[in-house]
Amino acid sequence: MTGKVTFDTEVDALRKAMDAAKTKAQDATETAESVGAAARKAASGLEAAAEEKLDWALEKLDGTDLDRLVKEFTSELESMQKEKPVMTLFGAFLLGYLLGRSK
Repeated sequence: MTGKVTFDTEVDALRKAMDAAKTKAQDATETAESVGAAARKAASGLEAAAEEKLDWALEKLDGTDLDRLVKEFTSELESMQKEKPVMTLFGAFLLGYLLGRSK
């Protein structure tokens, strides 16, 4: 009879521990969900702010400025190719390597 009493006591203790663990897990899940919702809200706010900044920057650049910048960039690349061919080869290799690793 003593074995059954000990067994029942241990089973009751284990049930209480299981219930406590379930409650703790549910609390942790609810906390994680609320933190996740707050993080999603903050991320959407950051995305909106970044989009506003990008829109502002694009408004400042009109077609003539953009054309001028592209022409300036290509002329610098051409002069770099003539003045520093090794650096140009290294840049082309690095660009190819990065594009190849991106897939």
